[in-house]
Amino acid sequence: METIIKYLQLYFTKGFGNKTFKRLIDIFGSIENIYNSSFLEISKIVGEKNTRLLFEESKNLKKLAEKQLSKAEKYKVRILTYENPDFPENLKNIPDPPILLFVKGNLPEGKYISIVGTRKYTFYGEKITTIIVEELVKNKINIVSGGAYGIDSIAHKETLKSKGKTVAVLGSGIDIIYPPSNKKLFEEIAENGALISEFPFGTKATKYTFPQRNRIVAGISEATIVIEAPEKSGSLITAKLANEYGKPVFAVPHNIDNPKGKGCNLLIKDGAIPILDEKTVLEEIPYLQS
Repeated sequence: METIIKYLQLYFTKGFGNKTFKRLIDIFGSIENIYNSSFLEISKIVGEKNTRLLFEESKNLKKLAEKQLSKAEKYKVRILTYENPDFPENLKNIPDPPILLFVKGNLPEGKYISIVGTRKYTFYGEKITTIIVEELVKNKINIVSGGAYGIDSIAHKETLKSKGKTVAVLGSGIDIIYPPSNKKLFEEIAENGALISEFPFGTKATKYTFPQRNRIVAGISEATIVIEAPEKSGSLITAKLANEYGKPVFAVPHNIDNPKGKGCNLLIKDGAIPILDEKTVLEEIPYLQS
């Protein structure tokens, strides 16, 4: 419990972002070692100003951390720290991993594939999502998406319909239902997979939190599939991050006169693997097959 408190304290300390945390944990090995280190040792890495905040604000931040822990107990949410053995290994390998994750439900065992796309989907996008999800679930692959309207929700629903496991990465605190219409869906996901968020309780979804959560969608997965996306879709951010992390990116080809699929066509032009049928992903990444 004390370890979780320290992680939450660090999370709330100004000047200590995800990349800074990764540097500290790589150097000192654990959160305990970070807090047991001297002012001089820490300041060499993050500067005197930030180190002063870490030491001087510790009491106030501890109260804030304890409130989060209390809410976690109330909502039956587990707080997974970076050092917890259940923390997703794939996330540890990205440059800016979350310091911790709020988890409602249980992270499923096995491999994860992320499926993303536009909120304003077409019948074609819905149909292809269903076909791909069915094939992946049949091979015991867990489906990750962002819990948003459109393709995200379809990916989650079709996974549940196929008796698979799914993970929704939220762009808000885990106690904030966004979009509100997905309340029932989120409850089903928590029972057959997990809702996860790096944001503390009470955090509302904003235009800044969604791109931030996209790196978790890409990072936790073995590969990312973009089903349907216009030229300026947020799904392309997820695809870009997956590519930067060295993970395969797949995209569904679209008619050239369909603006809702232009982003997918551009991804393919830039090197993404085109989805030719439901077996493309497993053929390209054979180790995923059950």
